[in-house]
Amino acid sequence: MSFRKLRLFPITTTNTTGYPTYGTPIPLNVIDGEELNSIEITLTNEVKEKTLAADDIERIKRKVVRYAGTIKAYNVSAEAAKDLFGFTLDANDNVIQVENSSSKKEFGLFFEGTTSEDKVIQKYLYRVKFQTPDLVQTTDDGTVVQTIDLAFDGYLLSVGGKDVKSATVYAGNTGYVTDEPTEMYEGTTV
Repeated sequence: MSFRKLRLFPITTTNTTGYPTYGTPIPLNVIDGEELNSIEITLTNEVKEKTLAADDIERIKRKVVRYAGTIKAYNVSAEAAKDLFGFTLDANDNVIQVENSSSKKEFGLFFEGTTSEDKVIQKYLYRVKFQTPDLVQTTDDGTVVQTIDLAFDGYLLSVGGKDVKSATVYAGNTGYVTDEPTEMYEGTTV
């Protein structure tokens, strides 16, 4: 699946519907007015298992409790790093890496892609929190492009008594955004 148009929607508050309230979306990085950052995204469900046994019958019950993900990107702007990782900016707009910061924000995450069947989709992940990235720097001989792996934890929302992770909106369907996304899609009913 191709992957583009990554946007982060800062979560400002939660509300009674189970969906958070989101702020203005931001890209990870813009270089010379052009967005060039999103390479790939990986999502993995974290499952809890429970074995039930009675009357010589055994059943395994599995439940998704949260998910994890990684975004491979070229860079993260100083402004985005402040909110993603809880870093601070000094008076010169240089990033000061603060560990164990309580100012990390949670985000809704949007991206657009194309499936293996060439269907264009837009994916909305409702609640993620980024981990501080590890830095690996190598000598660049002009042939290697440096990337950064941004790991995040994803959490389920309780909406209408159901655990909700994300929404996938298909091109041509109601809710598909043809321009820049300005809000997170919540769907009609769960």
